[in-house]
Amino acid sequence: MLREAGHTMPSILFVCTGNIFRSMTAEYALKARLDSRSPIRVSSAGTVAIPQQMHTDVRAYLVQRGADPSPHQQRRVSADLLRASDLVIAMSTDRQTFLSTSSSIAPHSVQ
Repeated sequence: MLREAGHTMPSILFVCTGNIFRSMTAEYALKARLDSRSPIRVSSAGTVAIPQQMHTDVRAYLVQRGADPSPHQQRRVSADLLRASDLVIAMSTDRQTFLSTSSSIAPHSVQ
């Protein structure tokens, strides 16, 4: 999903189911690779996001690779989050279908 021009800070939103594994890992992996002066905002959300703790193996994996996932707050994707994002990346084809067809958040173009 690409947002209209007129804003100053590009943003990427990764979306999976629970927002404690795939999308969160993608978010923090990309944040760790971006220069600290990068204007790109990176975030993540889940389509279900039932409250649960981040798996210890996921946390250890990210820390081992230089990412600090401690500030992560699990959240559910919403139409507002999608509208505020320049690029939305679904972490699986079923999440892509959900985002494209869900009456509460569609229509949005999702990668």
